[in-house]
Amino acid sequence: MIESWSYFTDDEVFGANVKERQSIAAIRGKDDLPDICTQVAGQIRQAYLFSNRELGPDGTIPDGLKSYAVAIATWRFVSEGVPQNDALQSKARQSANTAAINYLNEIASVKIGRTATPAFGTRGTDLPSRNFTGTTQNG
Repeated sequence: MIESWSYFTDDEVFGANVKERQSIAAIRGKDDLPDICTQVAGQIRQAYLFSNRELGPDGTIPDGLKSYAVAIATWRFVSEGVPQNDALQSKARQSANTAAINYLNEIASVKIGRTATPAFGTRGTDLPSRNFTGTTQNG
């Protein structure tokens, strides 16, 4: 089964006219949510790359991981460079971010999901056989 891939945009996290986004951007001194979303997309693609999964077109992420991308981008936007604020930095947002990061780590370490054969060869199968004894090694 082939995964659907699409672009991950800042409007999927907070629309440009959402007051919460505007308030956070004012606190941060800039609205860098588009940059954060680009970085999160790269983070997800890197997890796929580490686990030898096939990648979609440049700049896209699997549709099935959009909720994880939203969780990571939201947390970064409301917490990085923003003073402590329990309304913005809620436990639910923090937990969603932690769960998303853990899920990406499991993908990257091939603990979950299916992987493709690596494009650069199969690890360990092209090595010569080796025979070891107590006094010699061959191979």
